[in-house]
Amino acid sequence: MGELEFCQVDVQRHGLGVLDREIGVFVMGDYPNGLVRALPIGALISTGIDSGPVRVAVEPRDAAPDTQDLGEWEDAAEISVLAAFGELRVSPLVGQPVRELGVLSAHGPATYRLRVCARGRDRQARRILALDEEPAEEYLISAWPDPVMRPDLILRATSSYGLSLRQSAISAPTEAGVGTQHARSEWEDRLRREEHLRAIAAAARKRAPLPGT
Repeated sequence: MGELEFCQVDVQRHGLGVLDREIGVFVMGDYPNGLVRALPIGALISTGIDSGPVRVAVEPRDAAPDTQDLGEWEDAAEISVLAAFGELRVSPLVGQPVRELGVLSAHGPATYRLRVCARGRDRQARRILALDEEPAEEYLISAWPDPVMRPDLILRATSSYGLSLRQSAISAPTEAGVGTQHARSEWEDRLRREEHLRAIAAAARKRAPLPGT
């Protein structure tokens, strides 16, 4: 991998989206891996700051990177996401996708494995930054095609902010065994939703092919 090219992105309410064709289906949820969670389409990253600028770089890939090559990143996690339209882009929760960063889903409509690396989330945690303040947070988002929907994977977890998200995800009181069963049911529901969305997207492409297809 060559030198990373970062772009400044404005985030709102601790949220940085990775959305497919600007579609955001924002459902409530926790961050068991302390960093990123899958949406019905795309994903949502939890930033340390509440609102303001962060720096982001993207890396569309053909295959998974070296799991051990995490450098100075403080937190890193992988999730599986659906790109029904094949247009995964970094996007703030309000406004247009960041065109300068390019498309992450380089292989078109498919399921992808998304790796998010982060650093600096503790330095200005929960603050609202002015747009002219120097961002302390940086993110590297990598994506490659993966036909198998896999569970989340934590590769590195060192920030206090990420720890607070993981603790919050497991702190809700449950009866013995209910938490595990609920997590399994949520995963099965997600697989069914994504299969349904893939079918809808395939039908839509047949009725109205995208330009260049």
